[in-house]
Amino acid sequence: MLSDFARGAYKFQYTKGKREVLTVKQRQMWARIAAYIAQIMITIANGIDERQIDKDLALLEKRAR
Repeated sequence: MLSDFARGAYKFQYTKGKREVLTVKQRQMWARIAAYIAQIMITIANGIDERQIDKDLALLEKRAR
C-alpha cells in the first residue's frame, strides 16, 4: 500500500476523516517510510538483537507521525 501511495496509484489520502490530495512531498514521505520499513524487515531477518529492533521500530513510529 505504501508503494502505491509513493507511485501515485492513490490520488487522495484521508487525514482525520478529511480527504486530501496527495502532493509530491507526501508521496516522497510515503516512499521513505516504505524504504525504512524494508530496511527494518531486512534487519529483523538477519537476526539483530531485540533491543535494536525496538529502537528501529520506535524511530519508524516517530517518522510516520
